[in-house]
This record gives sequence, C-alpha cells and structure tokens, in this order.
Amino acid sequence: AERRTALRAGHDLPDDVFTRLVGTVLPPGTGFDDERVVINMAGLPLGFVESGPGAMVEAVEQLMLRPEVYGQAVEAAAEPDPARFDSYVWEALRFNPFFKLLARVCVRDHVLAAGTPRRTVIPAGTFVLAAPASAMFDADVVEAPEEFRTDRPAHHRLFFGHGHHACLGVSPARAIICEAVRRLLLRPGVRRPPGTEGEIVRSHGIFPDRFLLDLGDGR
Repeated sequence: AERRTALRAGHDLPDDVFTRLVGTVLPPGTGFDDERVVINMAGLPLGFVESGPGAMVEAVEQLMLRPEVYGQAVEAAAEPDPARFDSYVWEALRFNPFFKLLARVCVRDHVLAAGTPRRTVIPAGTFVLAAPASAMFDADVVEAPEEFRTDRPAHHRLFFGHGHHACLGVSPARAIICEAVRRLLLRPGVRRPPGTEGEIVRSHGIFPDRFLLDLGDGR
C-alpha cells in the first residue's frame, strides 16, 4: 500500500519488479491481487537462489566435459546475439538438469501410458515422482538423446515444467542463467582445476554446493 501511494504521488522510486507489479492494473478476472503480488515476490528469490546457481554449475560442468563443444560455446558467447549461445546452455542442462525429480500429488485418477504395455492406473491422492532427467533421454521421443545437439526443439527440454506447474520465474531465469554462464566463458583461460578439486561437491548428494574453477589469472 505504501509503494502504491508513493507511485501515485509521483515519487522517484526504483524501477524494480516489485514496483512494476504494484503499479500494474490488471483486469479483476485475472485474480492477481495484492496477495498474489506478495507470493510472486517471495517465489522469485526463494525459487532462484538455490536453483539458478545450481543450474549454472551443472551447465558449465557439462560444457567443460566436452572440450570441442566448450570451444564452440566460447565462440558463440562472443557473438552480439546471445541466441546461439543460449542453446549450448540448455542442451548442457539436458544432460544434467538441476531438478532431476519433481514431487507431485495426483489430484484425480489418471491412466499413464494408455494404449501401451506400460499402461498404469495412478489413483487420485497418489504421491508421484516425475523424472524430467529421464524423460529428456527418452529415445522414443528424443532423437539420438546421447548426442549433444543445440538445435533441439524447446519441448525436448523440460527444465521449467509445463502448464499450471510451469516455473514462476521462467522469464528472468532464462536470461540470468545463460548470461551468467556466457560472462564466465568470455573470460580467457577458464578451466577446471586438475584432480578432484575440479569436481562438483554436492549437498546430500543432490544440490551443487561447491565447484572450483581456475579463472586463468592466478585465481
């Protein structure tokens, strides 16, 4: 309420996401009230602080594990248009996405893989684990899944969910993750230190906790 009052009074305010949300007037039918503004503001940092840097680490490691691909990505990083470089980041994450399993509850009876020998009835209320990491290597859908290809269609990359389960921060995440990795690759001489120091240290065996890099300038 204070920020909205200040906006109406013409005060000099920061041009940030919160101010834009408060100053945006949407039709009542959208259901985007003040509570939804607060939920969005809480969701952006809570969802990104862990998953964003985690995704950056996974992408950098996968690129560095493929020297030829890494060289191509470095060349693409120097181009004025980041579109070609971004595809290297997303394909790298296909090989090791930050979220490998998604916990969900089935809200209604559902037949999984109907019409196939794998047909399975999932009763309402069942706790399920969706596995996007596995799905992105499904050879029935993804052509040559073991190959690193930057021209894959977007629906073969399941990083941000789908439908009403789609990631809230998908738009800033797409820009920030790729740009952070791009800026790193633009530094000459970046490499993984030799030995185990160049491996990702994971919390509870899942989340990237530490990943040391030699920046090529003595650090």
